[in-house]
Amino acid sequence: MSSTYYKLDSEDRIIAVGGVWDDFARRNGGADVTSDKVKGALIWNAMHGNALHGYLNALFFAVRTWQRPISLPVRCDAPGMPRFDQMTITPGPDGTLTVTHTPLEARQEGLQPSPCSDPRRNSVCCAVCGCQVGSSHLHDGDDAVCRGCKTMAVHAIDAIRAPFEVPEAFLNAS
Repeated sequence: MSSTYYKLDSEDRIIAVGGVWDDFARRNGGADVTSDKVKGALIWNAMHGNALHGYLNALFFAVRTWQRPISLPVRCDAPGMPRFDQMTITPGPDGTLTVTHTPLEARQEGLQPSPCSDPRRNSVCCAVCGCQVGSSHLHDGDDAVCRGCKTMAVHAIDAIRAPFEVPEAFLNAS
């Protein structure tokens, strides 16, 4: 399985896509997201929900700030095809980012569709891993990021930030 990637400018506009992007889009019913249609668009226009926006924005901010990559597993289902990818966010010059999605073949075996893939259910699922977070009539908003995914993101951010922390002695010096 091949990777896809998109490159963002410092304002989070898609400036390039690559890998098997167009082939992947066409095979998965995404004729409206081929490279010629997404270049120049804000990445946020391709995503739904404040929780996912906040999750990715925190990761993008950390990678830009500490100039180190972050890599996390993410659910990336297509209609009728549940799957997991490894998402790697890599910093570039002038605030650019490259976001690469590589299929995780080992995690595909026996993967079931997300409970939210059935529109008849009143489920709210994690926008990152697909686990059921709650019921739509008990949940405020149209998306969510579960505690496990938030925790993984915080640990990934802490891991890239740690070498750059200011020593306590400098903070308390007079």
